[in-house]
Amino acid sequence: MAAKTRGRASASSRSKKAGARTPMRQHLRPWARDALGIGLVVFALISVLALWFDAAGPVGSGIEWALRGAIGVAAVVFPVIALYWGILLLRGTAENDRVRMFLGFLIALVGVLGLLSIARGNPRPFGGYDRVDDAAGAIGALAAWPLGKLLSKIGAVIVLTGVTVLGLLIFTGTPLAAVGHRILGLFGREDEEGRRRGRGGVVRAAAAEPPSRRPRDRHGGRPARARAPRGARHG
Repeated sequence: MAAKTRGRASASSRSKKAGARTPMRQHLRPWARDALGIGLVVFALISVLALWFDAAGPVGSGIEWALRGAIGVAAVVFPVIALYWGILLLRGTAENDRVRMFLGFLIALVGVLGLLSIARGNPRPFGGYDRVDDAAGAIGALAAWPLGKLLSKIGAVIVLTGVTVLGLLIFTGTPLAAVGHRILGLFGREDEEGRRRGRGGVVRAAAAEPPSRRPRDRHGGRPARARAPRGARHG
């Protein structure tokens, strides 16, 4: 009995401790998004000092080393991207939109880094830091080098371009069919405007044509002027 009582007491004490920890997470949950957004903004500003001005000390040197190893020469635009996502979180964009945009951004990022890696020599992913650092980093090399070996560079460019387009469509939430309809609508609008301009030009040319060139009546003379009624002339 004493053992059972002690077991129940320990279980109740553990449940009380768990219950005491839960409210803390609940209290801090509304500020989690803000904390992440502020953290990204701060990290973006430190990255500006590290990548653009070389003025962030040892921490900045570590940030530059890690970013250039991951994404290569594209690290120079990382502060802008981090600042964008930080502001997006602080603005309170809907969670579903954030997830969709983040997935699309990752897909497009892989495609762009792969294309950049091919443009800068398509180095091997594990060929050394100096090689990937001068291209698109390890991520770009991992995306481009295997495709280059399997499909040739031209085939890899085609695949990575498709991946980039897919990522942009997901990021913007735009179906490919909608893009086609917009393009067709744009061309249709231009054709309609061209037809309107053509009709307007014909009307203006007819109005500006001198009387000597206007069509004559059936007897070969000039068109007769409209005569006013007799009562109107005497009045």
